Amino acid sequence: MYRYFYVLFLFATMILTQGAYAAASVPDTLDDDDDTDGLFDDKEWGKWKKDKWNWDMEFDSWHGFDQPAIRVSYGLNRSSVKDFATSFGDVRSLEARIGYANVDPYNNSSYLIDYEFNYFNYYRGAAGIDKRIVSPLRIDAEFLRLGLGWENGIGYRLGESALIPYTSYAFGWTKTKVLSSPGLPLSETDRLNLYHNLYKFTTKSESGIILQPIRNIAISAAFEKSLIYPRIITWKMAGSYVAEAIGVNLVDEFMDRVVDNSPFVAPILNVALKSAVSYYFFEMRREEMLFPFKGISPLYYEDFKLSANFIF
Repeated sequence: MYRYFYVLFLFATMILTQGAYAAASVPDTLDDDDDTDGLFDDKEWGKWKKDKWNWDMEFDSWHGFDQPAIRVSYGLNRSSVKDFATSFGDVRSLEARIGYANVDPYNNSSYLIDYEFNYFNYYRGAAGIDKRIVSPLRIDAEFLRLGLGWENGIGYRLGESALIPYTSYAFGWTKTKVLSSPGLPLSETDRLNLYHNLYKFTTKSESGIILQPIRNIAISAAFEKSLIYPRIITWKMAGSYVAEAIGVNLVDEFMDRVVDNSPFVAPILNVALKSAVSYYFFEMRREEMLFPFKGISPLYYEDFKLSANFIF
C-alpha cells in the first residue's frame, strides 16, 4: 500500500509546481520518405492497440475494500517550530475519517489478521473546542486539515474480538490561522506569516492500537506526528519520502520472515519497527524539512488521540 502514497505525493507536488516546467516541443511525425510506408497503416495500428496497449488499467489501492468505515477522534495537539523561542499554546482537536477497511486472516492464520484502512480525513484543532482559556504568553493558533491516508497492521483475532497495533500515513493540506503571537521577534513573525491563513502541504505519520470487542465497533488510541511545509520543493521532498519508503519496505520484507518463524510476536514487532523508521525521519525533518537535504525547520504538531471506530 505504501507505493500509492508516494505516487500520489509525487503527482500532487508536480501538479502544484507545474508552472516551473516548460512544454516540450513535439517532433513532426510525418515523413515523406519511402521507409515509413505502412507505419500508420490502419490494420497495423489497430493490431498494435489491441496487442500492446491495454486500456483496462486497474487502480487497486481501493480494490477489495468492501467494508465502509468511520472513525471519530478527540485529541490534544501540541504545536511548535524547532528553533522558536516562544512556545505554542495547547490545542484540542477533532478528526473524522471515512473510507473503506479490509480485515482478513493473515496468510490463512487462525489468530492473526491483516488490517488495512484507506480514508479521507477532516481535522480541526482549536483551543476553543472545549472552551479553554488561551494563554496570553503563548502563540495561539488553529488548524484545519483535509487529506488522504491509509493505515495497516497485523493484529490478533479471538472470535469476534481483535487487538490491532497499526501504523498510519497521510498527506493533505493544512490551513493554519494564527490568532495571537505576543512579543515575537521579527524573524519568528516572518516565519509564522508563511503559514497564516494559507493552505500548506502536510504529511503525517501515526502509530496506534485498536481494540475491537465486537465486530462492528472498536476504540483506539494513537499518537500522531505532522509536518506542515512552508513551501514545496518537489524533487528534494520526493527524495526524502522515497528514502523513508525504502526503510518501510525493508521492514515489510523482514516481517514476512518473522511471520513465518515467530508469528505471535509479529504484530508488536511490525508496529515497533515501522514506528521507529517514521520517528527517525520525523525528527530529522523537524530540524531540516528536506532531510537528508538542507532546509529550514517547518511547523509541526504532535497529537495524542482517542477514537471511536465503526466498521459496517
